[in-house]
Amino acid sequence: MSVDALWDEWVLAEIAAELALFLWRTAAVEERGDAYQEYVRALRNETRVAGLLARTRSSDLSAKAGVRAAACAGTP
Repeated sequence: MSVDALWDEWVLAEIAAELALFLWRTAAVEERGDAYQEYVRALRNETRVAGLLARTRSSDLSAKAGVRAAACAGTP
Protein backbone atom coordinates (compact mmCIF):
# COMPACT_ATOMS: atom_id res chain seq x y z
CA MET A 1 0.00 0.00 0.00
CA SER A 2 1.36 3.44 -0.86
CA VAL A 3 2.16 5.97 1.84
CA ASP A 4 -0.55 8.26 0.44
CA ALA A 5 -3.18 5.54 0.60
CA LEU A 6 -2.10 4.51 4.09
CA TRP A 7 -2.13 8.11 5.31
CA ASP A 8 -5.62 8.64 3.87
CA GLU A 9 -6.86 5.40 5.45
CA TRP A 10 -5.51 6.53 8.83
CA VAL A 11 -7.17 9.96 8.56
CA LEU A 12 -10.51 8.34 7.72
CA ALA A 13 -10.12 5.84 10.58
CA GLU A 14 -9.36 8.67 13.00
CA ILE A 15 -12.44 10.60 11.89
CA ALA A 16 -14.56 7.45 12.21
CA ALA A 17 -13.28 6.92 15.76
CA GLU A 18 -14.07 10.53 16.70
CA LEU A 19 -17.58 10.18 15.30
CA ALA A 20 -18.13 6.86 17.07
CA LEU A 21 -16.99 8.42 20.36
CA PHE A 22 -19.42 11.30 19.89
CA LEU A 23 -22.28 8.91 19.09
CA TRP A 24 -21.49 6.80 22.14
CA ARG A 25 -21.35 9.82 24.43
CA THR A 26 -24.63 11.21 23.13
CA ALA A 27 -26.56 7.95 22.73
CA ALA A 28 -29.70 7.26 24.68
CA VAL A 29 -29.07 5.04 27.69
CA GLU A 30 -30.60 1.99 26.03
CA GLU A 31 -28.37 2.43 22.96
CA ARG A 32 -25.05 3.03 24.72
CA GLY A 33 -23.99 -0.62 24.73
CA ASP A 34 -24.19 -0.86 20.95
CA ALA A 35 -22.64 2.57 20.50
CA TYR A 36 -19.75 1.57 22.76
CA GLN A 37 -19.12 -1.57 20.70
CA GLU A 38 -19.00 0.55 17.53
CA TYR A 39 -16.54 2.92 19.21
CA VAL A 40 -14.29 0.05 20.25
CA ARG A 41 -14.32 -1.32 16.69
CA ALA A 42 -13.47 2.11 15.25
CA LEU A 43 -10.69 2.63 17.78
CA ARG A 44 -9.19 -0.78 17.04
CA ASN A 45 -9.24 -0.01 13.32
CA GLU A 46 -7.54 3.34 13.88
CA THR A 47 -4.91 1.64 16.05
CA ARG A 48 -4.30 -0.99 13.38
CA VAL A 49 -3.85 1.57 10.62
CA ALA A 50 -1.68 3.79 12.83
CA GLY A 51 0.55 0.77 13.47
CA LEU A 52 0.93 0.20 9.74
CA LEU A 53 1.74 3.85 9.25
CA ALA A 54 4.28 3.76 12.09
CA ARG A 55 6.10 0.92 10.36
CA THR A 56 6.34 2.87 7.12
CA ARG A 57 9.87 3.93 6.35
CA SER A 58 10.63 7.37 7.74
CA SER A 59 12.15 8.44 4.40
CA ASP A 60 8.80 7.74 2.70
CA LEU A 61 6.99 9.82 5.31
CA SER A 62 9.50 12.67 5.06
CA ALA A 63 9.09 12.80 1.30
CA LYS A 64 5.31 12.84 1.70
CA ALA A 65 5.52 15.69 4.23
CA GLY A 66 7.68 17.70 1.83
CA VAL A 67 5.21 17.26 -1.01
CA ARG A 68 2.28 18.32 1.18
CA ALA A 69 4.18 21.37 2.49
CA ALA A 70 5.05 22.42 -1.06
CA ALA A 71 1.42 22.02 -2.14
CA CYS A 72 0.18 24.10 0.78
CA ALA A 73 2.77 26.81 0.16
CA GLY A 74 1.43 27.29 -3.37
CA THR A 75 -2.09 28.11 -2.21
CA PRO A 76 -3.02 31.70 -1.37
